[in-house]
Amino acid sequence: MSTPPKRRNFTEEEDILLLRQVSADMPFLARRGLIMDKWAAIAETLAANEAFGRPDFDAKKANNRFIALAEAHRKSNRVSARASGISEDVGEKVALLDDILSAHDDAKEEESQRIADAKKTQEHNDNLGSVVREEAMQSLGKRKHDVDDDGASRSGGSTMLKCDDDDARASSIRT
Repeated sequence: MSTPPKRRNFTEEEDILLLRQVSADMPFLARRGLIMDKWAAIAETLAANEAFGRPDFDAKKANNRFIALAEAHRKSNRVSARASGISEDVGEKVALLDDILSAHDDAKEEESQRIADAKKTQEHNDNLGSVVREEAMQSLGKRKHDVDDDGASRSGGSTMLKCDDDDARASSIRT
């Protein structure tokens, strides 16, 4: 019976390799439904890399590690924004995270704008449909009330006469 592999933390080098690959592939720019395929491609590339050292690395692990790195980076940015006048050394990891998160935020903003535009278009189409329905109902109401004194209807281009009971009996007696 073999012992399960020991859990180990990601190294700085592994994080940088992951961030370089994410920067190259930009999986969050993929269409809906294809995002995890992009993460799978990133994981396969990294697992094949000897310098990475995690042969069982998969899409979910890559995605989760990136999210953890992004959240930690955003938190450190908030903390450093409060500290005034202190210059910081920016390493490759921080520079990669800045670039990737900027592109990620832009992609999310574009997606939310696209959704808002689609929603406005749908509402506009719904409003047009209700206007057309309302006009049709008004037109139908006019046709129902547009009847002559003779009992003739003026809709549809044809004239249809209403027959009184007396007229119907008279015509049946004649024949």
